[in-house]
Amino acid sequence: MFKSGEPKQKSYLFDHFIPNFSPPQDIGEFSMWFIFYQNELLIQEKQDSYHIPLLNMVEREKLPLINHFYLGQYGSIHCFGAELNPKTSIPTGYQTWGLRQLFGLIHDDLFALAGRANHLL
Repeated sequence: MFKSGEPKQKSYLFDHFIPNFSPPQDIGEFSMWFIFYQNELLIQEKQDSYHIPLLNMVEREKLPLINHFYLGQYGSIHCFGAELNPKTSIPTGYQTWGLRQLFGLIHDDLFALAGRANHLL
């Protein structure tokens, strides 16, 4: 708890993230998607490493997403949250992880954004 007049700690995330609920007309070629499947985050496997999916429109349309929404802009990348339709299976090249499992494995900013997306679902 902070006392009046004490400096508050700066949040690095909010130096680089602009929250919003309305996406702009031009979101660029790729956007970051925080996709949940049965309350776990969908992670993309690429060359022995794991990433929050950066998808272009064609890749995004291949995924059966429901309840998708705009989170805001992180740096120059627009971010969305969504759920993978529970009646489908996890697509090839992806796996799911619980948020607690990801703590310390992904950047703190991305972890915070994943938590925000999960909360807004």
